[in-house]
Amino acid sequence: MCVPGASTWDTDSARSTAACWSPCSTDRRSSARCVTASRCTSAWPRLHAPSPHSTSAIPGRTRLRQPRRRSACRRATRQHGLRHFSPPSTGTLHEPPSSAPDTAFRFLPALHPPDEAPRAALWFPFRGDRLLVRVASERATLLDYAELVALGTDFERAHYLGRLDDLDCYTVELDPIVEPPAETVLEGLRALYGRLADEHYSIAGRAVQILLWDQTHRFCGRCGQPTANAPAERAKLCPSCGLLSFPRLSPAVIMLVQRGDEFLLARNRAFAEGFYSVLAGFVEPGESLEEAVAREVREEVDLELKDVRYFGSQPWPFPHSLMIGFTAHYASGQIRPQTEEIAEAAWFNRHGELPRLPGKLSIARRLIDWFLTESPSRKS
Repeated sequence: MCVPGASTWDTDSARSTAACWSPCSTDRRSSARCVTASRCTSAWPRLHAPSPHSTSAIPGRTRLRQPRRRSACRRATRQHGLRHFSPPSTGTLHEPPSSAPDTAFRFLPALHPPDEAPRAALWFPFRGDRLLVRVASERATLLDYAELVALGTDFERAHYLGRLDDLDCYTVELDPIVEPPAETVLEGLRALYGRLADEHYSIAGRAVQILLWDQTHRFCGRCGQPTANAPAERAKLCPSCGLLSFPRLSPAVIMLVQRGDEFLLARNRAFAEGFYSVLAGFVEPGESLEEAVAREVREEVDLELKDVRYFGSQPWPFPHSLMIGFTAHYASGQIRPQTEEIAEAAWFNRHGELPRLPGKLSIARRLIDWFLTESPSRKS
């Protein structure tokens, strides 16, 4: 597949590089507090701690709801499945990379806003996949509620996201005919990295996925009837047949294969000349993550692996992937690229000259940097 997390725009020289979203936002149904936050291995800002209570799409419509009770083990398994599946069929776990920051959870995702006096809020207004922001001196900031009212924004389809510190967070879809006012611009998230505050950037990645889900699930996929927001979880409920539709997530594995001081890089046919990255691919129905790693490498370069290890994860809202990183050791085989998809593949020595690589904020580059600077084989 075309490697998620690495593309022609995703280079060190490009401003519009990969996004950095929290790995702790994958549980779409549970609102229980994360009990393994301190063990996360992601190098991205960990802003999406699950909420101690569920919160509604429209401000001020419903009261706070208590979450359904689940055991701590089950909550942890749902929230950090890779650290708590029992047991992995082939893989083992890395120690957390030393580069992972000890960032406290600040964002509490929720479904329903508090039923109390309105407070200051953060708004994430999108048109399609572009966020409306105010720009000044290469920095981007969010618009406030009054500015959105002045634009004639329809708040009936607003979605409550949760709370960042003491600020409630909402997202809303802008009218297609609205013209951005002076000193504002509609920008894609890739172009906004480094310009929008990190915590706002992370929440924007969540917001755009929820809006896309809302746009594409207004009718039941089974019977065609209009859907409604489910009252107790982030889902669309068909009042006719009862089908529940949750926000879509497409898991994809991305892996660094090592052989002594060498590691495997490939150039997808969609990449620019001279640009290489690690291999990746979407998980297929019925297979484990470790099986997906082995299958993708076998399909794309005809190599066999051993010692598959979980590395970390990265939400990737382009439009709704979740990148799950692994490392693995070469076991056997000669490189034979799948010519329909892979233009070139080769072993590169950590001490030698390297090709153009993914930008530093993608999990692809994080895997590469780990191998170059921190991997056990280097330390030995």
